[in-house]
Amino acid sequence: MESQGGQRAWKNILLLGASQLVTMVLALVLKIYLPRVLGLEKSGQVFFAESLILIYFSFLPLGIGIYVFREVPKNPENARNLVRPILLVEGILFLLVTGAMLLQLVFQDKDPATITFVLVLALSSFFGLLCFQIFRPIFLCLQQVSFVAMIDSLSKVLLALILVVGLSLSNSLYVLAWGSVLAMLITLVIYMHRLYRQGLWGGSLNRKFVKDTIIRPLPFFVHGALIAIYMNMDVTILGLIADARETGLYGAAFRLIGIFLLFVPLLSSSLMPVLSRLLAQDKDSYRHMLEEIMRVILALAGLLVFPLVLFAEELIAILYGVEFAKSAGAVRLLGPTLILSYCNVILAQHLSLTSRGHGLIAVTICSIGLDVVLNKVFIPWGLHQWGAGGGAMGVALTNVGSEVLVFVAFSFLSGAYLKTWALMRRLLLLLAPLLLLIAAMQGLILSLSVKALLGFLLLPLYLILFGYFRLEDWRMMEGIFKRLREKVQQRWKSPPST
Repeated sequence: MESQGGQRAWKNILLLGASQLVTMVLALVLKIYLPRVLGLEKSGQVFFAESLILIYFSFLPLGIGIYVFREVPKNPENARNLVRPILLVEGILFLLVTGAMLLQLVFQDKDPATITFVLVLALSSFFGLLCFQIFRPIFLCLQQVSFVAMIDSLSKVLLALILVVGLSLSNSLYVLAWGSVLAMLITLVIYMHRLYRQGLWGGSLNRKFVKDTIIRPLPFFVHGALIAIYMNMDVTILGLIADARETGLYGAAFRLIGIFLLFVPLLSSSLMPVLSRLLAQDKDSYRHMLEEIMRVILALAGLLVFPLVLFAEELIAILYGVEFAKSAGAVRLLGPTLILSYCNVILAQHLSLTSRGHGLIAVTICSIGLDVVLNKVFIPWGLHQWGAGGGAMGVALTNVGSEVLVFVAFSFLSGAYLKTWALMRRLLLLLAPLLLLIAAMQGLILSLSVKALLGFLLLPLYLILFGYFRLEDWRMMEGIFKRLREKVQQRWKSPPST
């Protein structure tokens, strides 16, 4: 049973990972293309609009996604009575939240062009929220992973194509906003058409719906909203303390880190249904699988982060040009937060399955408070210590401190299922050489050959030596690839249906 659950989880990861690879490549293309086409000032407007929308829209998903992940894998029939009440509730909330956001923009005396741009981009975000935070989990829990993987890739291809063609014709923020609306609308129509064809277009807004999807998951919904605020408040604080240039430098660094954070929804969507079913069937198997997932996640995160730290200057130059060179220091300091973020995502998903969510809320509130205090300290100190780009590095240091707090708290809250001290020891063994490397690169200039030697030869050896990768991992992956290859060959050889 445990073996079947593990194989299903890794198969889902591989399938969704392929689509996520397409998404990452296209996201990288857009992150290179948009700042160069829009320029620093318009890019700043985009950063501001996206941060504002993400903060306000953090209140939209309610507990619907959590309800789907917890209940639909246990009984797929629960998915049949969700769509209509979801659309009604989310539509009302969208109007209320957008109205509140409009009032803030008017109160801050923003010009009409900025207000219009933010509102159009908000419409695109609303369509995306329905697609990827509500309808996507439904199909994942119904084991329609192939369809979800296809839509993930299709939506990003559409977005990239529309924006590249549109901005090549007109360098306008409205092209960006309306292009995003069009791409998300097409994706939404595809999802809703499939829901209708499979008889999932049902349900009504009643007391049971409100109780199951809003009241019971309320602690987890509040936690999600607090996380969104936490993730987007740094730009606001930096803008109040430093100038727009520092905000732009940090935004560039955070966008680069964001490319590698694209694996976070892959982890959530592929592992959550499997863990939910395994927890309901066998807690010992669940505990063992959770420990193995944490081990592999640390190894994979290390493979991502060390090259990112080593090649920060080269990546910034490719993505944004020489004007953003000072972002490299912030990118390096944000590297450890990637490892911590991946661990915290898994731990948060685990706690959402095994607790009532109050601990998640308490930890997140504490991290928001710590984030505010550390930003007040590190941003002025960074500007004094490093000059240009120092404010961005100060915010990066704040992120490291906050993520460490979250990891330690989540680890102890998960003590009933995880060996807390063993997990922390594994994390320290990974972070210690990374932090030494970051400190050394503040004063050293390494050649590309030395960076390649450190990142692509010594790092894998280090991970194998300390047990982050094991022989059985390779055997499992080999078995999964073999079965996938056999299925492809069988489908290729089978005669077409008449």
